[in-house]
Amino acid sequence: MGKKITAWEKEVKQLEASLQNFCRLAEFKFRQNVTGAENPAFNDRDWEVKKQPTWSLKDGPAYFRKVLDFPETVEGIPLSGSPVELNFIFPSGVEIFWDGKSLYRNKFWADMRAAELSLPDKITPGKTHLLVFKTPGGDGLGGFWGTFSFPVVEEARFELTAALSQVRFAEKLLENKTGRSLKESLRKAFSLIDLDALQNRRWPEIFANIKEIEKILEPFRVQAKRYRVNLIGHSHIDMNWLWNYEDTVNTCLRDFETVTKLMDEYPDLTFSQDQAHIYKIVEEHNPELFSRVKEKIKEGRWEVTANAWVEGDLNMADGEALCRHITYTRKYVNERFGVKPDIMWSPDTFGHPITIPTILAHAGIKNYYFMRAGGGFSSGGFTFPVFTWQSPNKGRVLAFNSVYNNFITSENAVSVALKFRERYNLFESMFVYGVGDHGGGPSRKDIERKKMLDAKPVMPLLTFSTTHKFFDLARTKKNYPVVKKELNSIFEGCYTTHSDIKKANRECENALLALETTAALAGLSGQEYPVGEMEKWWQDTLFNQFHDIFDGSAISESYRYSRDLADTVLTGSKKSIAENLSFISRQVNTEGEGMPLVIFNLLGWERSQVVEFELAEGMVGKEIYARDGEGNQTPVQTADKKAFFLAENIPSFGYKTYWLKECSHCEKRSDVAISGSIAEGFFETPAYRIEIAPDSGVIRRLYDKRNEKEVLSIGRSVSENFSSYWAETCGNLLQVLQEKSHPMSAWIIGNIMRTENLLNLEEFKVIESGPVRTVLSIKRRYRDSAIEQRIILCPKIPQIDFEVITDWQEKGSLKDGVPMLRVNFQANFNRASAEFEIPFGWQERRSNGKELPALKAVSLSEGGYRLGLLNREKHGYLVNGNNLGLTLLRNPYEPDSSPDSGIHQIGYRLLFGKIDKAEMSRQAASYNRSLLVCPTDSHGGNLPLEFSFLDFRSGNCIASSLQKSLNGKNLTLRFYEVAGKKTKIKLKFNFPVQSIFQTDLLEKNARRIPVRKNKASLTVKPYSLNTAKIAMNKHKEKGDKDGKMEKVRPIRAFFK
Repeated sequence: MGKKITAWEKEVKQLEASLQNFCRLAEFKFRQNVTGAENPAFNDRDWEVKKQPTWSLKDGPAYFRKVLDFPETVEGIPLSGSPVELNFIFPSGVEIFWDGKSLYRNKFWADMRAAELSLPDKITPGKTHLLVFKTPGGDGLGGFWGTFSFPVVEEARFELTAALSQVRFAEKLLENKTGRSLKESLRKAFSLIDLDALQNRRWPEIFANIKEIEKILEPFRVQAKRYRVNLIGHSHIDMNWLWNYEDTVNTCLRDFETVTKLMDEYPDLTFSQDQAHIYKIVEEHNPELFSRVKEKIKEGRWEVTANAWVEGDLNMADGEALCRHITYTRKYVNERFGVKPDIMWSPDTFGHPITIPTILAHAGIKNYYFMRAGGGFSSGGFTFPVFTWQSPNKGRVLAFNSVYNNFITSENAVSVALKFRERYNLFESMFVYGVGDHGGGPSRKDIERKKMLDAKPVMPLLTFSTTHKFFDLARTKKNYPVVKKELNSIFEGCYTTHSDIKKANRECENALLALETTAALAGLSGQEYPVGEMEKWWQDTLFNQFHDIFDGSAISESYRYSRDLADTVLTGSKKSIAENLSFISRQVNTEGEGMPLVIFNLLGWERSQVVEFELAEGMVGKEIYARDGEGNQTPVQTADKKAFFLAENIPSFGYKTYWLKECSHCEKRSDVAISGSIAEGFFETPAYRIEIAPDSGVIRRLYDKRNEKEVLSIGRSVSENFSSYWAETCGNLLQVLQEKSHPMSAWIIGNIMRTENLLNLEEFKVIESGPVRTVLSIKRRYRDSAIEQRIILCPKIPQIDFEVITDWQEKGSLKDGVPMLRVNFQANFNRASAEFEIPFGWQERRSNGKELPALKAVSLSEGGYRLGLLNREKHGYLVNGNNLGLTLLRNPYEPDSSPDSGIHQIGYRLLFGKIDKAEMSRQAASYNRSLLVCPTDSHGGNLPLEFSFLDFRSGNCIASSLQKSLNGKNLTLRFYEVAGKKTKIKLKFNFPVQSIFQTDLLEKNARRIPVRKNKASLTVKPYSLNTAKIAMNKHKEKGDKDGKMEKVRPIRAFFK
């Protein structure tokens, strides 16, 4: 009996493979840059025959031609008279011709998986037809997948695979049930198998035999239906990936219309949809459809799974941006639908930092669904799809790892049911199905196939369900495997590709966080908080964080739209910031000699930093100095119309006033704080000595005078010659790496064919020299690209700034591969630890030479000494032993044919010394969010010359935001602990405070913190994320008897 069933199973699989192969669209004649090839008379005799349909859209439009001559039968199944349907995906868009006539056309992603394309003619054996695909040139992905579909063949494949699935499921059920009757049923079913009919393709007998076997297996129905597969219908809709925003809108409207109609037709159908922006699209473009969706949500059949504005990248977004995804999404879905989803839906996201459970737990989100980078828990050769994912602060979510683009089949149903039973002893499982990427969702074919499977005796119970129902059922089991690691990462090229969107995102995040803080502080004195504008600008910034956009893997038209969004955000937010700073400055008493400047620090720690500002016309060309309120003078360095000086000890969440004065009545200064010469490449400050090779621009030596430490490796090529060096052992080594061409060039860093060190200079000179800073300029050319590097040395600060200004014209192609520009620093450590900044924390990783993501910094450390490489707009780092590299540019060739060509200005900073992780976090934030300069006039005011609105004494904690509370009535301070230690926080409020509450991310579950004389303290847990809501004292307006006019007491009144 065993041999017979084995032979039957083998024959079924071979037959299924043969039918599948017959239906596959393969082997076309191919050519690019021709016209008129849809004409049947066109001569394609000398065209290339393509078996694998891949090509470069960058090389131009393409034609694929195939002459079809369908046989009378396939594997004994009669085809004569059968209709034919096409099922395909063309990511590039396509026009399809049938015998020279246009049959279908889609400019962007063409996908017929949800509703197949019917061909005009039924099969007539001996009659040929010409099928032609015409694809555009330019941006996009060159490749397609397609099959023919024949109803008679589909029926045969369904019955065969369902029969095989049932037999194997019955065998598994017997492993747990030893009942004699079930064993007898299975034995009898095996004995009835007609192997001869199958081998000789006698289809009427095959179908009859399957029905007979299923009848015998009927006693298994009760046991099989104990296994329930929760079917989660979903439409994965990428925002502006390989199409424009108009097409994104049309896709959302199409899918919502389709699903609501299917729900009307199939009363048990359910649907789950994430991404708040999708709902907003439907609300704005089709209010009537939006109302129908709201009714389905009320019925409990349409599940809102949105806790993020879009499915954004999680490795490159700031932690505060991830919080805004949650807060703005929760606000939207709760106001529109009255729901509070408890799942984060991230199936297509390209990696998941270890702090995600921290953030989600802080927001009360209990569940997590994802697909990519899902190596969660493995044991005994098995991967466990459900596990508890735990952050270092012990924040937890129940995670489910599974594919999202899937179909309801007998194999999938049985496989997932058995997997959950075997791994967890659970009879409940979850299966996400539906066409996705360009949307699609549940198809009629899926629904009908589910109904057909319901009639089969040995199939699990297939139930249209929701994620909430599944996770609630899953939580009846307690002891899931616990995963305590990051789930990272894939597609390492995405952390550099399309520099413009990464720079725009960082600038928007920085501007919006600054706007929140300035608006909150100005609001203390009565300034209106820009609630509506803030919400719109954050939503647009969050939209641009959609993974395919943010990761650089979309088409150029997508980035034109996103750049416009970012430009609007930056223009509006910067204008509002300036208005808020001016509003506060007008209340500062700036009376005194000279032109007053109010320097603002919007971060939660005292800072000293070189500030830059435009000189007033009357001061251009004059020698000036800056004086603070205590009479301390500091030199001002000028360059053209710009001025620089070191603003010192600017208080946290506060400001300090300076006055600019001409030096006609002060001592003339001739000293320059940095000594050295271009000829020798030697420069010295009070903090360090640096040696730059004049012939190549690499840093041969960097010596930390304060800590008596060689920061970088010293590698002399000739030991007796102190000016000799090995470039690979130096710092600031620029390299161009050429990747071999490969599919998905925007996503993946391919094999490196060659590496070129940029060691030839066109020019090396000092372009600025003064008491505040010295600026060195190094100019290089590489093939068609110009690269200028400015090295900025400041006398009082142990750091070195680099500005790279490049016209990058090295282009990628299928022929030549992908060019990549990287800078490297070789640290002087024995065994360094590498730590990468991630949202609300740090991640230690192996120094394995793989490109990995970080937010604003990566550091190498040993024995308390740390070398940090900070960035202003980059995310792709490489650590290999003691080599710390930052990838500056990549220029792949698809889907955008030239994403990084053009002019770029890139900033990074080298920081060194005895610095802990908390200080590194502060320095990284400070580098990205400079002190702000507000010129004003001389006037009286109620506010002092120097002032901290909130003194945040934090130890290992980093203040990440200060903003208006979600309810609009209070202030909210967020902060996180980075050293893994229990830490005491001390707060001093220099404005009247009524009470403080420690809350969750949504400002719920409040715990009161005692406040005495405007001071408070609290102890926070290791690695914790914390939110504090600050309620201000209130006063009654004059004539207000019942308190209805109660307002926050203005801070200016506090100082009268």
